[in-house]
Amino acid sequence: MKQSDLNISWQDFQLYVDKIVSDIKEAGKKYDVIVGVARGGLFLAGYLSYHLGIKEVDIVNVQTYSDRKILDPRVLDLPKKIEGERILLVDDILDSGKTFTMLAEWMGQTNKHCDRAVLIDKGKSTIVAEYVGKKVDPNCWVVYPWEQE
Repeated sequence: MKQSDLNISWQDFQLYVDKIVSDIKEAGKKYDVIVGVARGGLFLAGYLSYHLGIKEVDIVNVQTYSDRKILDPRVLDLPKKIEGERILLVDDILDSGKTFTMLAEWMGQTNKHCDRAVLIDKGKSTIVAEYVGKKVDPNCWVVYPWEQE
C-alpha cells in the first residue's frame, strides 16, 4: 500500500504547537530545559522555548530516516551535560518510538525527570508523549513546511 502524503503548512504547525503550549500551561508543568531532537524537533523546540519562557535549549542529534526509509536510530550527537532537573524532550513526530526509547535509556542514566512533546503522533508506538499537537493516520507520510519548496 502506497503511503499518502500529509502536507503540514506553517499555519498547521502554529496551530499544533499552540495546542502543546496550552496543554503544558493547563497541566501547570514547569520545565528547566528543552531538548530538541534534530532536525525536525528543532522547530518545535525553538517555538516552545519562546512561548514557555524556557531559555535553556539543548540538541540531541539522532538519525532515524533516510529519505522515506526508516532506519534504526543512530545517535550523531548528545549534549555533554544537561542543566536542570525537569526536561521536556521534543521531536517533530512519534512514529515507531525507537528514537524516544533510545533517548529514554540515555535520560535514565542522568536521573532526571523527562516528559515528551511531539508535533505529530502517528499512533503506532507504545511510547506515549505527554503532549501531542496532532494525531494522524499511521500510514501517511508527513511532509513538514520546512521540507516543502
